[in-house]
Amino acid sequence: MQAANADRIKDLTDVAGVRENQLIGFGLVVGLNGTGDGEISFTNQSLRSMLSRFGVNIQDVRSNLSSIALNSITARSERY
Repeated sequence: MQAANADRIKDLTDVAGVRENQLIGFGLVVGLNGTGDGEISFTNQSLRSMLSRFGVNIQDVRSNLSSIALNSITARSERY
């Protein structure tokens, strides 16, 4: 059996009106069993902000960030 080769049309052409969009995502990963960010202030601030937006009263809460990590994701997409 011979392998098939294919090219995508968008890789061979330029389409009028196409532009690239940069996408940025930001989030918290929890449950890391002690392998998180620790006491990094940016992670602490992000966690408190997220909980506050969900309506959780965090005024007197002490956070242990050893199992929480901050993450960011970037990507590029084309829009037609």
